[in-house]
Amino acid sequence: MTGVLQASLLPSGLATLLFLVGVVAVALPRARRMACVALAASAAVMLIFSNGLVATLLMSPLEYAFPALQDPRQHPDATVIVVLTAYVADDRNLPLSSKPNGSSAMRPCSW
Repeated sequence: MTGVLQASLLPSGLATLLFLVGVVAVALPRARRMACVALAASAAVMLIFSNGLVATLLMSPLEYAFPALQDPRQHPDATVIVVLTAYVADDRNLPLSSKPNGSSAMRPCSW
């Protein structure tokens, strides 16, 4: 139940939930108006959160919360920098080199 609640809080999950409510409500004569509202809300959520401007407005505070590291000597104890991007497959049968997706695995690394 917690997974369903978490998925419905994401924009794509919310849009899917609204779409399903709209589709079910179309079949009910008394709920046709609610069906139109749910389907329109589903489309609006997808259009708003698929927009690059909205994504930039949401991500910018996170991306720019910390200044870029200009001088590595400021952090002499740091030995590794980890950049978290894309996704990683959680499969114990795969070697470590096969777990990141193609975009992450092919990112250049410069030291």
